[in-house]
Amino acid sequence: MTDLKVFLRDKKKKAKHCRRSGLVPGVVYGHNIKNLLVEVPLKDLQRVYKQFGESTLLNLKIDNELPRRVLIHSLQLHPLTNEIEHVDFYQVKSDEKISLEVGLRFCGVCPAVHEKGAVLVTPLNKLKIECLPADLVHQIDVDVSQLKDAHQMIRVKDLKIPSKIRVLDNPDEVVAVVEMPKVEEEIKRSEEVLAETGEGVPTEEKKGGEGPMVDKMGE
Repeated sequence: MTDLKVFLRDKKKKAKHCRRSGLVPGVVYGHNIKNLLVEVPLKDLQRVYKQFGESTLLNLKIDNELPRRVLIHSLQLHPLTNEIEHVDFYQVKSDEKISLEVGLRFCGVCPAVHEKGAVLVTPLNKLKIECLPADLVHQIDVDVSQLKDAHQMIRVKDLKIPSKIRVLDNPDEVVAVVEMPKVEEEIKRSEEVLAETGEGVPTEEKKGGEGPMVDKMGE
């Protein structure tokens, strides 16, 4: 479990003063836990968040206290710079289930893409789950090597999920699907339409077609 050191923050200290010192203001809270104001070095928080995101338990070390097991529940970002301006830590209990989103990691080589020029579309990149803190996983793998032809797909119910984790998403929701490039699909469809309507076929090949109009004015 990764450690993250934070410091108690005086409630009189304004958030902007924290940021000027390279610190991010934050709060630690949880079920039946008194809210605690903290501040954490921006660089340390950025490093941990980039590596683990919001789905990994952290050992939050606050001054000389015993470490607290927490999740990064949410981040507030600056609208222009995207720099972290505030962080919420959720303290978990070992016997209390938690609900959160974990990332999906697409792995393997998709034959339909590499051999047939198809496109792999991944409409879902996170999964909502519920479990005890001890059973939490950082991410869930999606093996795309089974997708060999166009229009094949992987749904939530097809994923390999640890038995102690309950998925909250719709089991029929699509995680990944193979599609042919739109240009190729449109060309194929256009050819089918032309074949059905006879459009684009030389006049002499059309059965029962009328000949060219003749201007009889000069006759």
